[in-house]
Amino acid sequence: MIAKSENISIEILKSIYLFSALSDEDLKLIVKCGKFISLKSGESLFSQGQPAESFFWVKEGQVKIFRCSVDGDEKVFHVFDSGQTFAEAFMFQDKPCYQVCAQAIHKTTVLQINSHVYRQILHHSVDTCFRVMAEMSSRIHGWLTDIDNLTLKNANYRLIHFLQSRVPCGQDHFDLDIPKNVLASRLSVKPETLSRLLKNLQKEGVIKVVKQQITILHPSQFAKILFKSN
Repeated sequence: MIAKSENISIEILKSIYLFSALSDEDLKLIVKCGKFISLKSGESLFSQGQPAESFFWVKEGQVKIFRCSVDGDEKVFHVFDSGQTFAEAFMFQDKPCYQVCAQAIHKTTVLQINSHVYRQILHHSVDTCFRVMAEMSSRIHGWLTDIDNLTLKNANYRLIHFLQSRVPCGQDHFDLDIPKNVLASRLSVKPETLSRLLKNLQKEGVIKVVKQQITILHPSQFAKILFKSN
């Protein structure tokens, strides 16, 4: 983990949802306490139980949030892409500590923000408080949807739901930038099960997989499969 000397500009901060309502004076405080961190592929950012003194914004790359079981099995809860913030909820605990682990999937750069400074800013920025609450509410809704999918839906449904969520609006293909073992953990299936499900969708002519690129050949078939898998 290497702290980068790259300057943090106020313009960058204004483009981040949780900072966009702050005054220039507040943004200057963020600039003083923030720093960019460069992570190698597979490098840890923080571990479960570590004091949560910061939260983060992904400038480039990807970060996975996960826990490990007693047996060492890894359960991935979420993968954060560039432009997303994470770990901000932990700052509101009485004794803030990270409840999960965070690790870079690829070469990644994140902006580290001091949680204590940000909490001080929240005391006199009502708009930002509401933005934080909206973000927390959205995350909770997302977690509940994940729980429903993991407990009430089968693996085929979970995979198709994921594929749908990754296709950019107006396009029919995307690059699978998440390693398959990470995606398998995210979907709560074994890697070999994920490979089998992808092959089945190809055999049915629903998708085409060429290296990392996945093309949705028949979007209408997705709805039918989702209905059958529900």
